[in-house]
Amino acid sequence: MNPGKFYQDAEECLRLADRATADEDKALLVDLARAWLMLGEQVEHVHERNIGELPKASNLAPIDRQ
Repeated sequence: MNPGKFYQDAEECLRLADRATADEDKALLVDLARAWLMLGEQVEHVHERNIGELPKASNLAPIDRQ
């Protein structure tokens, strides 16, 4: 598995979120980007043969959904 692919998918989600007009769509796409980033970080972690705890969610700022 190539972690770079996960990061590319995250970037694409953020590009789409930037162009989205509905707040709900933006929020969903940012959430998807966050998930792709976390998966990429976890794959990197496994590739480095780290036995400890997997990385936590990315530091990407959450969207206020009020």
